[in-house]
Amino acid sequence: MTIGAQTMDDWIEDGDYRIENHGSVFVVYPQNTDAKENLRENAGLESMYWADGLVVEPRYVWDLVQVLNNEGWRVI
Repeated sequence: MTIGAQTMDDWIEDGDYRIENHGSVFVVYPQNTDAKENLRENAGLESMYWADGLVVEPRYVWDLVQVLNNEGWRVI
């Protein structure tokens, strides 16, 4: 985990999470072991996964990015 909040002006080459837009859903992929453990611990039991990625509806993805950022995780 990276310490400190990420700003819109930051250019991130490596991050803790990568988010991909697949049209009707977004998929949040953890990029390291710590991020994977965090995702599994904090996602609800009803959560859906695609490979190692958490499937997120578009209306919730921005809120998730804000929570991750506020907790010090880097999102790319």
